[in-house]
Amino acid sequence: MIRIVYWILSAIVGAWVTISDKIQAAAIDVASKIPVPEFLQNISTDGLPDNTLFFMQVLEINYGLTVVISAMLLKITYRKILRLH
Repeated sequence: MIRIVYWILSAIVGAWVTISDKIQAAAIDVASKIPVPEFLQNISTDGLPDNTLFFMQVLEINYGLTVVISAMLLKITYRKILRLH
């Protein structure tokens, strides 16, 4: 009996992992196809003062923005998926 329950739970977890991987791959594929405006591609830090650049590096602004934006997109995606049910 315990083996059957373990097998069923393993199958459910395996299916969930497979589905989440496919959703994540699809989201990455869609995000990579979003066009980036030309002014953002050519952006430089020449106009920012050294103090600003220093604090941006110390506070890891690039990493923080990436995490916040990713979390917001994930939250929106999950809400949209859950509304489909």
